[in-house]
Amino acid sequence: MSYNSDALMAGTILNGRYEIKEMIGMGGMAFVYRANDKVHQKDIAVKELCPSACCKRSQDRKNVVSYSKNAVFQYQNYKQSFYEEAKILMKCSSCPNIISAFDLFEENSTVYLVTELLEGITLQHYLFRQKEPLAEPKIIYMTLEVLNALSFLHHIGYLHLDISDDNIFITSSGKVKLIDFGSAAAQAADNHVFASKSIILKIHYAPPEQYQSDGLIGAWTDLYALGAVMYEAVTKIKVTGAMERIHKDDMGSPKQINSRISDRLDFIIRKALALNAKDRFQSAEEFRDSIIIRNDLVHVGSMLYNNTISICMKIIGFVCLIICCILGLLWINR
Repeated sequence: MSYNSDALMAGTILNGRYEIKEMIGMGGMAFVYRANDKVHQKDIAVKELCPSACCKRSQDRKNVVSYSKNAVFQYQNYKQSFYEEAKILMKCSSCPNIISAFDLFEENSTVYLVTELLEGITLQHYLFRQKEPLAEPKIIYMTLEVLNALSFLHHIGYLHLDISDDNIFITSSGKVKLIDFGSAAAQAADNHVFASKSIILKIHYAPPEQYQSDGLIGAWTDLYALGAVMYEAVTKIKVTGAMERIHKDDMGSPKQINSRISDRLDFIIRKALALNAKDRFQSAEEFRDSIIIRNDLVHVGSMLYNNTISICMKIIGFVCLIICCILGLLWINR
């Protein structure tokens, strides 16, 4: 990755233990570094809050400073959001399908979050490399992995609100991880929140309720976005924006575009992408069960079929043996 003058220099030590090796990612909000944890002798990732809209690196190449007094207030809002994201990740450390966070601290007039170092690529890059749509077994595997992450997240009272192909990471070992919780929000006691205009929406993944100031957002909101990811993976076409679909929903069904997928997968994706939230899956568990039950039925059906054939063959073999014995006795007694 190209060098950025606002990034920390290689060799910088943070919190007395994390040695910066190189910058591996950057965006409008933060830098991400590969670093070495000298206590546990392993490489980790360090995310540094440095919002380009209001901050820059000082001349000493360490501290993050605001452009002006007005920018200070803006930075404080970013800082609060950063802490909220870190808090959520810390609570999700036991979920294997969510990136693990280990440490959070302040230094150089900013905040740092330490996470596991993921080796691999985002689903966005993976799909870009594929000439054909993903095979159904791969789509089912990926979906179940993400649903496991969402089930955990929803269970502890949070919504992700930014599910997309660039926030799903595929590790070099094939594990699927959910990343980037910058838009995540806590659910109310009744398991929903109202839409917030502060979230930057991704047109191909955001359902109608996220565009409405009084829209009720819940688990079904994340599941719509996951359905959009599935649609893209199976067709190599992004879902039409929700507001455009409301006016004219002529988006082709997954099976119309890719006839190789099963009717069941086509139904699951279309249900997840229903414009009316009440017509979608209402929980990650319901979504997951719709996939697992179908696959189990196919598996059980296959087992019953194979067992039936096996039993029939045994019966036929036994009957043939009896016939042979009778014929043998008749031949001997002639």
